[in-house]
Amino acid sequence: MTRRFVFSLATIALGVTVALGTLDTAAQQRRSTGAASFVAPKTPWGDPDIQGLWPSGDWRRVPLQRPENLGTRSELTPEEFEERERQAATDSAADAAEFATEATTATINNSPPSYWQDRGSAKLQASLIVDPPNGRLPARVPQVEQRVAARAAARQGRGPSDSWEDRSLYERCITRGITSFLPTLYNNGNEILQSPGYVVIRHEMINETRIVPITDRPFSTIKTYMGEARGRWEGNTLVVETTNFLTDKAAISGTPTSDKLRLIERFTRIDAHTLRYELTVDDRDTWVQPWKVSFDLGEDPNYPLIEYACHEGNYAMSNILRAARVAEAAGQPKP
Repeated sequence: MTRRFVFSLATIALGVTVALGTLDTAAQQRRSTGAASFVAPKTPWGDPDIQGLWPSGDWRRVPLQRPENLGTRSELTPEEFEERERQAATDSAADAAEFATEATTATINNSPPSYWQDRGSAKLQASLIVDPPNGRLPARVPQVEQRVAARAAARQGRGPSDSWEDRSLYERCITRGITSFLPTLYNNGNEILQSPGYVVIRHEMINETRIVPITDRPFSTIKTYMGEARGRWEGNTLVVETTNFLTDKAAISGTPTSDKLRLIERFTRIDAHTLRYELTVDDRDTWVQPWKVSFDLGEDPNYPLIEYACHEGNYAMSNILRAARVAEAAGQPKP
């Protein structure tokens, strides 16, 4: 690859990033003016049709929590938005570069290289959390610290890599967790399929599939890492309520959750190619009040939802454990 070609890629990336910022503003204007006249499509059996490929990677650049200095302001100023655009352009240029530069900083770890990642585009929305009004996680209740202490006591004397069971469920290819629509490093594809009485939600990361019955049947007592879901239609909005989570190793944004965790998701097609996603996290034994995330997903019918062969390619796990055994043999203390 020639330097001229690398420069062209960087130039194209800069132009695309700036254009995306303009498109984000224009898209919001179109949605606000066209929502009233939009007629939601129906399936052959009469349910609202929300099927499609709805990747969330375009929202990677928006933080879960709003910077504290923004207060209750839910959108960026033009100057703040321009800064996000500049950072997006810088990232795109770095990803397109063939060689590392003197300014490049890198460390050896088990994270993917930057060019693997979904970078996302600049958005006016200041944070994914929209309630509480300050866009930040509510205060934690005292019971949380008790759970943190109990987990620490259970691990006393163990290192982070004594066994594969000491690693996270994510690293072990078991589950990404219970908030899979939130954008992560990569593989942010989501697909919704419908049949009479059921909605199927596929998440690209770790190939997780949720089968949601449309029913008012009571919840069982069976617990799983993805929980037990029940769906219902409220007008053109699909409401999915999920509980019965296995919480022994579960956490949201680093906070261990309780058995009372309940998630309420709302899916609404607000125009032909946009799905509004809303998530309310209700766990009164973890946070003092429920909190809510909301963002709009653009349909991408050409998104390649590819098998995530996590176990087959999980060289990190064997290397992490092997390195820990080498460190033990060398007499190094456990971290």
